[in-house]
Amino acid sequence: MARSVGHNAIMNVSLVASNALATMITVPYVSRVLTVAGNGSVSFAQSTANWFQVFCTIGVASYAVRECARVRDDRNKLSILTLEFLVVIGVCSAVSLSEFAAANCFIPAFRSNGVLMWIFLANAFLTAFGVEWFYQATEDYDYIVIRSIVIKVVAVALIVLFVKTPEDYILYGLLLALGTSANNIFNIVRLVRLIQLPQGFGIRDLHPIRHLKALSYFTIMNISTSMYLSFDTILLSMLAPGNYQTGLYQLAAKLKTLILTAITAIVNVITPRLSYLTKDGISGKYTSLLRLSFSFLLTFSLAIGAYMIVYAEPMVVFISSKRFLDAVPSVRIAGAIIFIVSVANILGPLILIPNNREKIFSIACLTAMPASLILNVLLDGRYGAIGASIALACTELVSLLVQIWACRKELRSIVTVKLLAKSIIPSAAASAASLAYLEFGPTPSAFMTLLVGTAIFGLVWVIGLLTVQEPTAMLVLRKFLPERGKHVNHRNNSGEERA
Repeated sequence: MARSVGHNAIMNVSLVASNALATMITVPYVSRVLTVAGNGSVSFAQSTANWFQVFCTIGVASYAVRECARVRDDRNKLSILTLEFLVVIGVCSAVSLSEFAAANCFIPAFRSNGVLMWIFLANAFLTAFGVEWFYQATEDYDYIVIRSIVIKVVAVALIVLFVKTPEDYILYGLLLALGTSANNIFNIVRLVRLIQLPQGFGIRDLHPIRHLKALSYFTIMNISTSMYLSFDTILLSMLAPGNYQTGLYQLAAKLKTLILTAITAIVNVITPRLSYLTKDGISGKYTSLLRLSFSFLLTFSLAIGAYMIVYAEPMVVFISSKRFLDAVPSVRIAGAIIFIVSVANILGPLILIPNNREKIFSIACLTAMPASLILNVLLDGRYGAIGASIALACTELVSLLVQIWACRKELRSIVTVKLLAKSIIPSAAASAASLAYLEFGPTPSAFMTLLVGTAIFGLVWVIGLLTVQEPTAMLVLRKFLPERGKHVNHRNNSGEERA
């Protein structure tokens, strides 16, 4: 039986938090133990394998979540669909990884990192067949999170115990790959027990070709997004003198990515549930969950974006020292980008994809590519990290505007001025209180500024949510304070959905 969306979201965010904690432990440790060259070799092999891996799955991961979610109650249909996706992955992996293997043999840069390249090739193979999408579609998040955290703890422990000298960089690469591969091996073994084919089923009953048209759109999405999110750094390195501006930009990018990972984790939980609810057409439960999801993501992203804009300077000083103060404008722009991307995550994964409109989504992603290229060429050389940040914000905005136009009908049914006000007012009040604190309050250190400032921002924000009766805040209040919830305005009940 599927658990509530709230439970799944908490589990997925816990997974993201555990991954962030593991990164905070391993990256500083490995950076001290290994040489820059050793770290670079592992990163090069891993990044190269990731590129080939994109062509192994050609969008299956996103598409399969939707399709499998719709038939999750029928074990036979789910099993057949899963096998069809595995056939597609098998064919694409054979082509992509054969090219990777050939590159390992003939390209000098690949041959010089031969052992690592073969390690991550094997890892790419296992990841392609890792069927994580199956467990997301069936909303088996308890298994996903527990398995991942246990393996992550073991992997981190092995790295700390055995990676001791600069010469251990290959061992580090192996343990890094094993940390991912172990997840996929468990997935595959468990899948064998879950597959249930109907009587008389034969290989001729599989029809993987029927998925190719939809998969082509998902492939365009993945490749387009990867291109404009990767080449901004490359173009900045080429156009701006030296690596100083790239270092500033990377600091802002890492903060943005960390926060967006948590938001994406929540979106990934909601997508299969919405896809499940649309299997027989649009339902009232779909609209209710979509409205609640829109309210939550809008409210949360506004708060995070506002917090980054207001506290950008103490954040930068605390994380990277005063030497990186020039990164403050880029961090503030990153706050705006978080809001733009969060709204796009509502429109694309939560409206377009569940309703078989992936073609529009792919057009939005594809439209962003030339915008990114043109803006980076125009701005990076003159404005450095700030120019690259503005270019990314405008690129994401272009994609968002295309999606808003495509979803205008759905937006009319779920968005009201009152709902927008309930999302905006708490963040505006929290920002005003924070600005007053920064202007008049004592600031002995960046850490204390953030500590006190976060408490002020959070307290005013929560009070604002409860004052305007923001739907998700009221839902939480009813769950934890049922007696108080009886007196809450029941008009907020429209957003509550527990499948």
